[in-house]
Amino acid sequence: MTASTTQSTTLTGRMIIAGVPVFGAGAQIHGIDPSTGRDLEPAYGHGDNNDVEKACVAAADAFADYRATSSETRAQFLETIADNIAALGDTLIERTVAESGLPLARITGEVGRTTGQLRLFASVLREGSWNGARID
Repeated sequence: MTASTTQSTTLTGRMIIAGVPVFGAGAQIHGIDPSTGRDLEPAYGHGDNNDVEKACVAAADAFADYRATSSETRAQFLETIADNIAALGDTLIERTVAESGLPLARITGEVGRTTGQLRLFASVLREGSWNGARID
């Protein structure tokens, strides 16, 4: 199991299924700017039943490998997710503000909260008390 720390900050309208960018086969959908009512670009292809099935199969296939990983590997995985979210920077924040109508400070805080929680969970994995082991 590997996790990429390289993130594109260009919105493509694709979802990722089993590591592969896929434009959904369903109708195209847009985010909407609530302050103007205008569609945001790019359009996203709505995932259909086939896309959902592929994603579920990929998740089921990945489960055994992930389950066999160490706490350290899982901690690194969570930190990589946090790093990737943070690396999206202004692209993520600006798009979320545009789609939600929430203020910049709120979204910036939410990104910090989310990445902070992922890093906290990583530290708990490393610390180990979550598994209930006791030495009497």
